[in-house]
Amino acid sequence: MPAPVPAVQLYGTLPNFDRQEFAETGFLTQTVSFTPEQEIKKKKKHSPGELGQTGQIQIWRGDLAIELKGDIIPNADGLVHGLPASYVGQAITACAHFAAATEGPNPIPALERHGYTRDPNKLLFISSAKTDLGEDAPNCTIGMTYVPTVSKDPIALLA
Repeated sequence: MPAPVPAVQLYGTLPNFDRQEFAETGFLTQTVSFTPEQEIKKKKKHSPGELGQTGQIQIWRGDLAIELKGDIIPNADGLVHGLPASYVGQAITACAHFAAATEGPNPIPALERHGYTRDPNKLLFISSAKTDLGEDAPNCTIGMTYVPTVSKDPIALLA
């Protein structure tokens, strides 16, 4: 009897910065978006002859918004798992598209995305989640936020 044919066969390699369709747990990635959040202020001049013209630009760097869209891949029991099973507020330790280290079976190095490089000690959390069910395959949109100024460790609330 011949060996079973694998469900997915891949040939050739993609650059590390490309979309990794099969890298997220429980998720067949279709699109990934990275959006830096910043506040830009324009300061106006008040001198004669330049009144109201831009005199200075201030850019306040914020967090990094990440959005993953894709199909849900159930586990062997037919249950949702991995990223699609995440809830809003949950800290994420493993996100292949914004990796913190080169660990796991398919190591992906930490990549710079618009000036942000993942620090495994800083907070990456689920900020929005949406599941669509219909005639097409069940799919999910996961919004995450990386906060490079906040620790990933939760604090204990006083009883």
